[in-house]
Amino acid sequence: MYRIIPSILITAVLFLSLPALAQQAIIKGTVRYSNGAPAANRAVYTMTDSLVVPRCDAHHTVYTNASGVYTDTLKCTNAIAKVKVKTEDCGGSFLQKDPQVPASGIVEINFSLSCSPQVCKAAFTYEKDNSERSFHFNSSASEGTDIISRTWTFGDGTSLTGNDKDPHHAYTTAGNYTVCLKIKTAAGCESSLCNTVIVPKPAEPVSCRAKFKTAPTANISTLKFTVDDLQLPAHDSVGYYRWDFGDGTGQSGTAAQVEHRYKLGGTYTACLVLKTLHGCEYKFCAAVTAPGPVSCLSRFTWERLSPKKIRVNSGASFIQAGDSIVQRRWEFSDNTALSGNEYNPAHEFKAYGTYNVCLRIKTAKGCESSFCTTVKLEDTASTTPGGDAIRIVELYPNPAVVQLNALLYSRYDNVKATLAVYDVYGNLKWTSVKMLSGGNNDAVIPVQALTSGPYIFKVSTSYGVLSKNFFKL
Repeated sequence: MYRIIPSILITAVLFLSLPALAQQAIIKGTVRYSNGAPAANRAVYTMTDSLVVPRCDAHHTVYTNASGVYTDTLKCTNAIAKVKVKTEDCGGSFLQKDPQVPASGIVEINFSLSCSPQVCKAAFTYEKDNSERSFHFNSSASEGTDIISRTWTFGDGTSLTGNDKDPHHAYTTAGNYTVCLKIKTAAGCESSLCNTVIVPKPAEPVSCRAKFKTAPTANISTLKFTVDDLQLPAHDSVGYYRWDFGDGTGQSGTAAQVEHRYKLGGTYTACLVLKTLHGCEYKFCAAVTAPGPVSCLSRFTWERLSPKKIRVNSGASFIQAGDSIVQRRWEFSDNTALSGNEYNPAHEFKAYGTYNVCLRIKTAKGCESSFCTTVKLEDTASTTPGGDAIRIVELYPNPAVVQLNALLYSRYDNVKATLAVYDVYGNLKWTSVKMLSGGNNDAVIPVQALTSGPYIFKVSTSYGVLSKNFFKL
């Protein structure tokens, strides 16, 4: 004989066989990238999966904070036996876990994503368009995977939203404007950069023009003046140049290069007057600095022998004829010094860093002079690919005499780089093309033919233009 067990009895038996269940579940945990970095602002989906009838259907969406931490509370009128927790992985698939709810009602679920955090960096260059007040901007040097938004503000009250990579913008008046670019990637990474753009006043047209530049000579108190930026009307030519050196002396003639010795050191206002054969006249003045007469002058160059070892050379020092250096003291700013009269000693530092190296000389006739320069030693082997795409790691020796060595870092292989040397007036003095490979690259720049003075070394690639100053002795 069969007995029919009421369904209510079956339900009661099932309920009694389950562990003690809570009507509230606190769900917490972390979401991190594969490298352990916290994943901020990531959506985490929580929901109940109760075994009790009738079922409780509660589901929430919460977001991680800046530390990658999330927390949520699910409540039901019935007991909660099990929950589902999931979040979206980097590739769009979901990571899901279905834990049982313990008697404490607290569930901790941690997720590890399959990618590293997104990195982005805003960058842009600009150049003049066809007019003095119109500019072409280009953000191709910006870094970031899948840039979905570029917002430009041009500093004159106008802006451009959307995703324009290289916009054109015209200004109505001259002035200094702060131009900003803000980028955003599909993964939510944001970066901003601002630069000052100078819109010049329209130049007044002139029919003739001439400027000059100066350079030191072997004689410490003598400067070399050279005519620069010469512009003449068609079918006209130079009649004469009239020089006023600012110390009460001057000279005239047709030579485009003259030398002048100042009796006293100091700053002078020198002027050049150009007069053409057809009567056009133009005057240009600029401040020049003349060193005073000296009996001795401490100078040195340095070169890198190994990662932490350098050699210094005092051969660039100056003394008057008939005198001699009887004492050279080298100070390396690492609590070490070298006394005596070492001409070109080597020195090894204990650690990487920036050091102020000085040479103090004394001559047989009692003249004393000191000179200091910065020596920067970097551990280039530890450079990570998270930095700039191209970097000028080091220029040495600086000041340079015969050749300048450049250490260039590239994040990528087969990067075409144009190397160039300009004087302080923007005149190109040397250029060459070099293909960079990933990592550190060496380049040699000949400087023996350059006159003494400051120069600018530039590296131009598709990632932008970098520059660094150096001095030629």
